[in-house]
Amino acid sequence: MSRAGQSVYTVDEIILKQPAFVISESWKGDASRVASRIPLKDRVRLPEGFRLIRREDISQKFSCLEPRMDRYTLRQYYEWSLERDALVIVREVEGLVAGVQYVTVHSGYIMLEMLARNKLLDYPGAGGDLVRVVERVVAPQVGVREIRMEALEHVVRYYDDVLGYEEVGRPYRDPEWGVLTPKRKLLPRRP
Repeated sequence: MSRAGQSVYTVDEIILKQPAFVISESWKGDASRVASRIPLKDRVRLPEGFRLIRREDISQKFSCLEPRMDRYTLRQYYEWSLERDALVIVREVEGLVAGVQYVTVHSGYIMLEMLARNKLLDYPGAGGDLVRVVERVVAPQVGVREIRMEALEHVVRYYDDVLGYEEVGRPYRDPEWGVLTPKRKLLPRRP
């Protein structure tokens, strides 16, 4: 696939090109104990086109053209990235932030806290790319098999039909966000 003369790969193509993160046989017995001592940001290796947010990103223009979401700037995402249990992942295209995702890692699951696609760029699909990289790359690296979120009303069907999430609670009205629907996805066991 090509956009603006650049080669752009799907998440699946990118993941297949990356070397696997492997723990040697001699470490397997201590792997979880050792991993828990390694800072979260140092345990995660992202494929090409994805990276953790950097301070210099806060100067980029970014808008998802959704007023509630646009209250949160790249500066806020960067500040969230400084939290101990947080990752803020950027989908980078041609050196620009095409999408950003804030997740928190808990014992047994990852919570998708915020996800936004930069609609100032012509790169549809950045949001789905970010969700898939958390499911297929980040979750196995941090040892969890469940992804949770509270989906905005206008994206519930996308998460259900395209990404395979299920409702795990009744939708409720949040004073800031409107109707939110608790969702989750159980990931397959990895060999």
